[in-house]
Amino acid sequence: MSKKNKIFNIIVSSFLLLILCTICLRAAEPARVSASIGEAETFWVGQRIPFYVKLKTGKWFTGTPKFYLPEIPGVLVLKIEERPVLGSETIDETSYTTQQHEFALFVRRTGTIVLPGFDVSFSSAGASFGKSIQHKLKTAELRFQVKMPPGAGTLSNIISTTHLEVNESWEPQPEAAKVGDAFTRTIKLKAPHIPGMAFPPLPVKKSEGLGIYTKKPVVQDQMERGDFIGERIETITYVCEKEGKIELPGLVFSWWDVNNREFHQIKLNPVILEVAANPQFSTAGEQETGAQTQPGPEPFPWWAAGIGLLVVIILVLLIIFRRFLILRFKERQAARRESEAAYFKRFKKACRSGSAADVMQALMTWLDRNNIEGKTARLETFVSQANDPGLAKQVLSLETNLYALKRKGAWNGKTLYRAVKKARHKQQKKKNYRSLSQIKGLPVLNPISD
Repeated sequence: MSKKNKIFNIIVSSFLLLILCTICLRAAEPARVSASIGEAETFWVGQRIPFYVKLKTGKWFTGTPKFYLPEIPGVLVLKIEERPVLGSETIDETSYTTQQHEFALFVRRTGTIVLPGFDVSFSSAGASFGKSIQHKLKTAELRFQVKMPPGAGTLSNIISTTHLEVNESWEPQPEAAKVGDAFTRTIKLKAPHIPGMAFPPLPVKKSEGLGIYTKKPVVQDQMERGDFIGERIETITYVCEKEGKIELPGLVFSWWDVNNREFHQIKLNPVILEVAANPQFSTAGEQETGAQTQPGPEPFPWWAAGIGLLVVIILVLLIIFRRFLILRFKERQAARRESEAAYFKRFKKACRSGSAADVMQALMTWLDRNNIEGKTARLETFVSQANDPGLAKQVLSLETNLYALKRKGAWNGKTLYRAVKKARHKQQKKKNYRSLSQIKGLPVLNPISD
């Protein structure tokens, strides 16, 4: 073998050995992942449950980690939008650099909650050439118990927090009133560690003599140093339609104090309206009677005089009742805007926008509108009654996309809209079927179960 060949073989062997050593070093790079639930003696339904994921590497982290969170029925997951907590620890004489990421779990049911293991991908610095090493590890399965607060067995949508604020305001104040007057009532719910959509909708019941018109509730959250504060604002307008004494029943808000383990109640006193007759309406009745009974000359043929008199009466009535007519027109416009069909149309528009937050807001608002008779709107109840696996899958995908780090495209607005539309049609069909059977007075031969 010539000298040149020997030199060439030495160079090739050295290069191959360097590559082999690099591969071995990269493969030997240590990395670990662990998951844990926050320490607490008892977890309650509706309470914020802290959940942590800790990443560990022998070098230092590069890039942004990805968490492939599982879909769990009845559980919402929120990523706390703050920088991870950095640290270090030693395991089996190996030093690790750590990143701890915090999440918040909100559980809507009792019993044993299983959080299955899920994949986490992250990168760390390599041994040479400045390249990063990709890691994809899986967390261990976690189990924990969630209980219903004592004495809350018959309540729904429990609020479990450390403090609840309820503020009420009127515009104008419900004092002296007459037929045609309108009063706007605003109630604001605010609590730490609870998302705004977790608050139950305000129960609104019909009251004789009052026209009731609800406004789209405002739901918003604020994040402050890892702690978020949820808020829900309800606005209701009452229109006095007849004179007399009208009483609006008081409201009671019950919540569970997770620190002191006791129930609290915040009460809003009943409101009594003394509605008097509207002088304009009384005057209008007298003028109308006078216009109809007063005889007058008939210089024209009887049919011309009759038409002229009718035109005059109509004009007088329009002038006298102009305020009432304008108010009724505004009421009809408001009722049309606040109809169930209008809310569902807004939900359809939100699905087309592609915004998960807008879709969830529009969906919950529509459900609240469907439950205006005082019942509490619950998304899981609507999905359960629909008995549609496709709808359940889309709703879970939407919740995960909204409250957790998830791949783009995990949910589809058009598919979700079609599933909800199908469930809505089924729900309306049930109502029409029951109404028809009640009108005919005959028993339902094949009753449709809820």
